[in-house]
Amino acid sequence: ARPRVAVMERSEEPASFFRVDGGYAWIIVLAGFTGSVISLGSAYSIGSTFLVSWLDEFDAPHASLAPSVSLVYFITFGGGVVWSAAIRCLGGFRNASLLGTVLSVAGCLLMPLAKELGHEWIYILFSVPFACGAGLLFLD
Repeated sequence: ARPRVAVMERSEEPASFFRVDGGYAWIIVLAGFTGSVISLGSAYSIGSTFLVSWLDEFDAPHASLAPSVSLVYFITFGGGVVWSAAIRCLGGFRNASLLGTVLSVAGCLLMPLAKELGHEWIYILFSVPFACGAGLLFLD
């Protein structure tokens, strides 16, 4: 006995899997790409751009400001397991991208407070929130 083979009939309307999202997916891809470029571009350029201006702004020795850059790199790139779990707990890439963006922007906006409080506050006000946001965006 020959096995039965199901034959699919060709329909006149296009397959539905081509337009499941209504064409909105490219906007999401572009937003994710932009977030990654901005956050990782900022993280990669901290040592060459931000640190130079911080030395002038805070009038502090290089040895007291350089660890803040190392902390950003360590949290962003060393916390991959944490960021992977966080993405899952947050319910997906969209929520993780939003939280990462908020944290990165908050770190940048809190940075001027370190001028008034002292350069030691860069670690808490900038490095930690910015690196957490960049880490979430890095895995997205």
